[in-house]
This record gives sequence, C-alpha cells and structure tokens, in this order.
Amino acid sequence: MSTLFVVVAIFVVMIFAMGIRIIRPTHRALIERFGKYNRFAEPGFH
Repeated sequence: MSTLFVVVAIFVVMIFAMGIRIIRPTHRALIERFGKYNRFAEPGFH
C-alpha cells in the first residue's frame, strides 16, 4: 500500500511540475486551448 501511495504522489508532482511555466521579462507567451487563441501570458511565474 505504501509503494502505491509513493508512485501516485510522484505522478501527481510530475503532472503539477509540467504545468508550471516561467516567462522571461522580455517575452509574452501565447496561451492556446484546443488549438485556439485564449490569452497572452505576461512575464512572470505561471
């Protein structure tokens, strides 16, 4: 049971880490949902 919990916890942390983006101060990021324009992300931690 303990190893299953560890595997699930690692999986959840990896999914969370993949969603984090840091946008450099000299750039703006285009955010698309399902291939369509959604918004621009300003510089910083997203």
